[in-house]
Amino acid sequence: MNRVFIVHGWASSPEDAWFPWLKIELEKNGCLVEVLSLPEPKRPAPDAWIAAIQDAVGTVDVDTYFVSHSLGCRATALFLQSRAEGEVAGGAVFVAGSFLPPKAPHPHPLAEEVRAKWKEHSVEPEGLAAHLKRLIAIYCEDDPWVSFENAAFSKNILGATLIVETGKGHFRGKHDGILELPSARDAVESLMCKD
Repeated sequence: MNRVFIVHGWASSPEDAWFPWLKIELEKNGCLVEVLSLPEPKRPAPDAWIAAIQDAVGTVDVDTYFVSHSLGCRATALFLQSRAEGEVAGGAVFVAGSFLPPKAPHPHPLAEEVRAKWKEHSVEPEGLAAHLKRLIAIYCEDDPWVSFENAAFSKNILGATLIVETGKGHFRGKHDGILELPSARDAVESLMCKD
């Protein structure tokens, strides 16, 4: 049975945005789906988030899939690249993945503290590729928080298949009104259909 783990981002939760909708959609296809609740989402710490993913997922295999949003993409990548030799996930969908330094300061009062912690943990393309069969990245050109340069990084450096959306901002529920994300559902399903 395919297992899918949905990983939220900074200052988010399992109930936010399109995560509940996606869970229901994937369960219709017989997937076992868990939307993770990561610790202290307003003050995310990389080690704590990676440990929480480890506790939920355990060992990954080709029937393990991830759908991650924003900073959750970085946490998922760090988790995957730290797997034991031979552990390979079937695929991942990164939505608005944040990998490159931002162009402008973030207005959140804890932004610099949070960014400093995450900067200490580098995503290693070779390490990620060794533990992930396929990657699809979804970005929006008008995202106010994650620069579109991350799309090129995901495609050219991480080897992702790129999907570009319009008018969806940062794909958030409250701020962008995105409560359903068919492109993420379709991306996961396409990963599962490939050998």
